[in-house]
Amino acid sequence: MRLHLCIGFLESRDGPMLGLRQMVQCQVLPQFSRVTVQYHSWRDDLCGALTRQAATTPPGGPLILLGHSYGASALVRAARRVAGISIDHLILLDPVPRWLWGQFQWFSYKLPANVRRATCLYNPWSLPKSSPIRNAGTPYRNVRVPPLHASIPGDSAVQEQILAIIRQEWNMAEQLRPRTTPPPLPGVHGLPSH
Repeated sequence: MRLHLCIGFLESRDGPMLGLRQMVQCQVLPQFSRVTVQYHSWRDDLCGALTRQAATTPPGGPLILLGHSYGASALVRAARRVAGISIDHLILLDPVPRWLWGQFQWFSYKLPANVRRATCLYNPWSLPKSSPIRNAGTPYRNVRVPPLHASIPGDSAVQEQILAIIRQEWNMAEQLRPRTTPPPLPGVHGLPSH
């Protein structure tokens, strides 16, 4: 499994995303084998990080992108720019559309075709114009959550929903993973009969 977490505009790497980082350290890493986790800021070269990982990591396990606020919006833009990389699940926590010349850019919520599934956990009252996913050809869910914007990443109920998504993606990938059977031991062709 490949997991990318992206923080928002006013967050530091030790701010609200710290709750998600602790969840990953304490719950995700111990439960799932073969997990790589990368932490990003919304200003980082997300396209470069995704492209480098795709080029250097053998395929296997789901690719999950998880972002909060501007970090969520940055992941949508990055997913659009890396159209050749399949993203199994995009998890958006209260994404904020960016201002451009005084107008919100709503197109940022239309998901690109390389995103297989998406979930938006948001509070419509926490920020002006905070918005769920719209007009997507991809299967998606919009889920209203009670915490306000900055509290969403650290909220235990939100974290449980995120963990459930990760578990679901992991289980689906495990069902598709080819099973290998160990070769028989030399000279052993079955159980001895009595």
